[in-house]
Amino acid sequence: MEPQSEAVNRILAGIESVDGLTKEILAKLQAEHAGRVDRSDYERWSEKLECYGVEYDAQSARLIIKGHPHPAHQGPCVIMSPWFHQVASSLSVHGSHFVPAGAQSIDLSGPYEGSEKAPDDCILCPLTGFPLIVLEVGNSETMADLFRDAEHWLNGTLGVTELVILINIKQKRPPCTLDPSCSSSWGLTPDQIRNIGSVTALSNHIVRWYRDQNIPFVEKCKADVYFCSKANPRPGQPIWSCDLSPDDDEESDGGTFVSLHEFLTEDHQLCLRGVRVPLPFNQNFQTTMKTFLQHEERKKAVQRARKKFAEL
Repeated sequence: MEPQSEAVNRILAGIESVDGLTKEILAKLQAEHAGRVDRSDYERWSEKLECYGVEYDAQSARLIIKGHPHPAHQGPCVIMSPWFHQVASSLSVHGSHFVPAGAQSIDLSGPYEGSEKAPDDCILCPLTGFPLIVLEVGNSETMADLFRDAEHWLNGTLGVTELVILINIKQKRPPCTLDPSCSSSWGLTPDQIRNIGSVTALSNHIVRWYRDQNIPFVEKCKADVYFCSKANPRPGQPIWSCDLSPDDDEESDGGTFVSLHEFLTEDHQLCLRGVRVPLPFNQNFQTTMKTFLQHEERKKAVQRARKKFAEL
C-alpha cells in the first residue's frame, strides 16, 4: 500500500493555493485519512513533531485537529486564564497543591484509556496528572458535543476532575437584505474608492458603513456558561448568559445569572474545597469580548479593502 504521506502529496500535486481545492479533491483527502491511527504511531509522530492543538481519541482511533481559534473562542480563554490562576492560588493557601496548567494535553484513563485530550484551560493536580477544574470553549458547537467533552473529563480522570466549565459562544446571523453589489462597494463609486487611497481609510469606511446600515459586519453573539459536575454532567440550563456585540453603541449589562449549582454560591462565587472565588462572568467579560470582536471586525474590513483595491 502506498504510504499515506505519498498519497496525500500525489492528490495535492499541482495545487498551489486554497482556490485549487475542489470538492472532489477534498473527498479524496478525506478518504485517504479515513483509516484508523494506531496509538503507538500517534505517539511516535507526536514526539517527533512536538505538535500542539492535536488530540487523540483511542475509542475511534482518530486524530482530532484543532484549528486556529476564532476571537469568539480566544476571548473567553484570555478572560478565564487569570481567574484560573486565582483559583489555584486560593486552593494552595488552603493546603491543597494545584497549579494552573493552561491547554496542555492530558492522557485520559478509565473508559477513555489511551485517549489524549487538551482543554482550553485547567487547574492540574500534579500528584495525579489530572485536572481538578477544566475549561472547554465552544464556538457555535452543539451542546451535545460540549457535554461529550465534559463527560470525557468527568469520567476519564479517575474522579479527580470535579468541575468542567463550558462556555458556548453562539453567533446570531440575522438575514442580510442588502443587494450584493451594494455590499461590495459600501456606497462608494470606483472613483471614490480610488480617491480614498489607503487600505486603512477604506477599512474604516467599511466598518462605519455596515453600522450605518444597522447590519453587523461581524455577527453578534450570545455566551452561555454551564457548570458540569459528576452529579449533573448535562445541566439543562446555563448558570449565566450574556449578549456580545462589537458595536460601541450597545451597553454592557453584565449578563444574567440563570440558575444555581452545587459549586455556585447565591452571591455568584465559585465554592469548591472550602475556597470561594468570585466568578469572572460580569460586565468586564462583555467589554473584553467586545474588544476581541472589534479586532475581528477590523481584520475582516482590511481584507475586504485589500481585495477591492486589487480589483480596481
